[in-house]
Amino acid sequence: MPAYNASKYIGIAIDSIISQTFKEWELIIADDCSTDKTVEIAENYNNKHNNIRLIKRTQNSGGARLPRKDAALAAQADLIMTFDADDFLDNDYIEKMYNRKNETNANIVLGVLHLCKENGEYNGTSIPRNDFDYSIVQTGKETAKQLLGEVTISVSGLLVDKDIYIKNITSKDKEQDNLAYVDEIDQRALLIGCDKVSFVNAGYYYRQHDTSLMHLKDTRRYNFLKTLEAIYRFAQEHYNEEEVFNKLNKEFLTNLMFCYRDYYYYRHYKCKESKEILSTLEEAYQFARSKKMRPIGIKQALCLKSNATIKITSYLYANYLRMLKHS
Repeated sequence: MPAYNASKYIGIAIDSIISQTFKEWELIIADDCSTDKTVEIAENYNNKHNNIRLIKRTQNSGGARLPRKDAALAAQADLIMTFDADDFLDNDYIEKMYNRKNETNANIVLGVLHLCKENGEYNGTSIPRNDFDYSIVQTGKETAKQLLGEVTISVSGLLVDKDIYIKNITSKDKEQDNLAYVDEIDQRALLIGCDKVSFVNAGYYYRQHDTSLMHLKDTRRYNFLKTLEAIYRFAQEHYNEEEVFNKLNKEFLTNLMFCYRDYYYYRHYKCKESKEILSTLEEAYQFARSKKMRPIGIKQALCLKSNATIKITSYLYANYLRMLKHS
């Protein structure tokens, strides 16, 4: 469990582990230099439970990869399960995952992600969908494909052989370590290296809240474009299917236009990181051009005619939205 300023929810997350019907677990919390009461709360649990350990990083990593790596390398078990500090589990989650792994002898077992409001109330959306066939067993390559462009499965709370997980996290490009969305890269790479993946209807609850990275209105969100570039290159290395790249093109161009609009909407061109953000946006635009991504619809086609065009149209649209908001 990587943790950074998670004091509001980490107690609920830890309690959902303690209440598991499966009891042979060890929880390793890797604190990423929190400035709130995260460490204090984790230490209280550590003092009361000999199977809960706390690792304190001395330098903030800016992402989840390095804290996860620290925790995984410290793990004593043969299996690793990933878990985030603001999420929670059904009390039979680990038992179902563990039993399914033994039944199928799969390298990785995946459960079901339930999206929740900030208060923990289920919002009615699950990944995979309710009609998903949890009896299937497939290759890692088939599974990773389901995370390209359109996500139809969940990798949150995955259960995996420790040796495979360690090999994956220790062979990464160090330049990606501080990317805010680095999990998106690591999860796909982890799957592609596995022979067998199975599924089980075990409930992992993902809390959506305004302070989560995906909802922040600050400059870190632009890093998602760099993540999408890495995923695109990953797909080029492992797949040669037009359908896959049609989905990836749509995802990339949609996010590129969204980020350009946000850059002007939140007036990030006035912040101290403006040059870095603009460089990220321009690099992403050139990446789309280099891959000859086909725009979808008139709006994308107009915006992508040139770098100047996407800037002008994004600026005008952002100001139009701001005007509507304050009218």
